[in-house]
Amino acid sequence: MEGDTLSKLHADYVHPYIGKLEREFSDIEKDLEREDLPTKRRNELLKLSKTLRGKIREVKEFESELVKMASARLTFDLDNGVATNYPKFYPLVEPIKGLDAKED
Repeated sequence: MEGDTLSKLHADYVHPYIGKLEREFSDIEKDLEREDLPTKRRNELLKLSKTLRGKIREVKEFESELVKMASARLTFDLDNGVATNYPKFYPLVEPIKGLDAKED
């Protein structure tokens, strides 16, 4: 893990994925404009459109956090262990239950 790893994640994976989702969403919206579209297919596309809209919103929220954290150029030291390194990446990663618990 280097200081530019989060930037690479954004540029190589997250940003292209958002583009892919938005293209798919656009294609569905174009299909929905067709007047000859059967009702069953229209309903399927409406459901898919709603699902994609939610995915796009979720990934864009993740992207926003990723960009903020990428500018901090976070790194970690393997010698510090998971309990020290993992929380540096909140909210990009889900908290691990019990990780923050104090050892007796």
